[in-house]
Amino acid sequence: MSHKYALEALDVTMKDIFQNDKCMGGITLVLSGDFRQTLPVIPRGTKADELHASIISSYIWKDVQRFGLNTNKRVHLTGDASTQQFAQNLLHLGNGEMAIDNEGFISMENIDTTVETNQAVDYPTEFLNSLEPSGIPAHKLELKIDAPVILLRNLDPPALCNGTRFIVKKLMPNVIEAVILTGHSAGKDVFIPRIPHIPSDVPFEFKRLQFPARLSFAMSINKS
Repeated sequence: MSHKYALEALDVTMKDIFQNDKCMGGITLVLSGDFRQTLPVIPRGTKADELHASIISSYIWKDVQRFGLNTNKRVHLTGDASTQQFAQNLLHLGNGEMAIDNEGFISMENIDTTVETNQAVDYPTEFLNSLEPSGIPAHKLELKIDAPVILLRNLDPPALCNGTRFIVKKLMPNVIEAVILTGHSAGKDVFIPRIPHIPSDVPFEFKRLQFPARLSFAMSINKS
């Protein structure tokens, strides 16, 4: 909705052009809109400022003849009874004709989540990514072609067991192509997939989807 000053300025201009003291110089001006939706926008203004800026507060309002549209043609043409009822309820609500309890209690169901809210706050993703429990690969696994790597899980015994060492030949988003270094299957081409890892030595549960491997340029006597 335009500010009342804009219409008042137009009124003065039209009177001057047509040399007629009637509203808008005696011509018919058609305005359309909904006072429930299109109030003037007053920067940093209050509701009282918006009302004061409305055409209702202007001296022009006494000369305005109002006509109401009673049928929502767009809704009527759809033929959907529920849509028509919804549109009617909106009109009743805008006109203040719908009975609404001023006081009441609304109970809303909790949104389903995969973890408790407290755990999500206490153990954020950044913290979980920094953890490296025993036997669990790092969140950010940095590997290169021809790098020696050790397997951390039993995937396909006896060739792919925990402790098997291999050389990386090709890195793909979800699979590592490698060659086994030692044992009866030395020289065999294998594929290492991403698998879920769930550590058991932490006071909470989390799952990491990662390749079950880590760099192995050297090995301790305990691991060997």
